[in-house]
Amino acid sequence: MFVVDVTQIGEDGYWVGLEVEEFNRIPEGMTSLSVPPGKYAVKEYEGSASQIMKVYNELHNEMSSAGVRRDLQAWHLEEYPGWLGYRAGV
Repeated sequence: MFVVDVTQIGEDGYWVGLEVEEFNRIPEGMTSLSVPPGKYAVKEYEGSASQIMKVYNELHNEMSSAGVRRDLQAWHLEEYPGWLGYRAGV
């Protein structure tokens, strides 16, 4: 998870997370982060990480062609199911 155009301290950087239903005991050295619900454009990709910018460009072009505005101040999510393949959501 990351925010492209960071406006708040604490959102800078790249976050690795796990979806949970509630925050009741957070392990030491970890923090909680709530990503608000929203609509996400999704593009699935399997392959080398060296090609991911091409995939992002394709996704952004498809969004633009569909008249969907990209919110650079919202959380952007990437999913790695089983650490295999690549799924990017913006």
